[in-house]
Amino acid sequence: MKWIWAALFAVLLSPQSWAKGVSSVEACKVQLNIGPEGTLFEEAQRLGFKLRDQPNHLPSDAPDENKDKPLSAVMLDGKAAVWISEEGRLFVDKTMFGPLKVARPDILSRGDRVQVGQLLHSGSVDSVALIRQLMVANIIMTFAHIGSELCMESTVTGIAVTGTHTYYTNEKNVDELSFRVDIDPSGFITVTGA
Repeated sequence: MKWIWAALFAVLLSPQSWAKGVSSVEACKVQLNIGPEGTLFEEAQRLGFKLRDQPNHLPSDAPDENKDKPLSAVMLDGKAAVWISEEGRLFVDKTMFGPLKVARPDILSRGDRVQVGQLLHSGSVDSVALIRQLMVANIIMTFAHIGSELCMESTVTGIAVTGTHTYYTNEKNVDELSFRVDIDPSGFITVTGA
């Protein structure tokens, strides 16, 4: 009888490889891996503009199609929403957006909110597709150095995001991310730490 108790105790304390749970990767229905490619910074560099760093904000202005160049990072109805001037200044088309602030969900605490800006004609826009573009473009900045691996879930007003971002200091760091992005009926885009 003692050996039964010993065997049962050993099973309970051993790694439970027989108890297969659903991993977070398997449970995630919409995954998004984001890296430097596709960001505004990278696209501007590819077009020959030497930016010093990722911008913290994008003013709203009228693009001059003869002087300014469209960037493909954020598109609405097949039209570029972000442009770069001859001088290398990034801005958003004022017919589509008000000024945008770059949001950093990696540094937001639970409940902290950042208003990114306003989408001017939100009625016909697929909000999930737009939010995805804003994250890949690094307007909603989910990584600083290497990249992020995210799981997105649609909500009534946008998306909920969980995942990790990887960066280096003196060593490799992988930190968790959790935030929501919402677009209200007036088109205001907000990022909230979760």
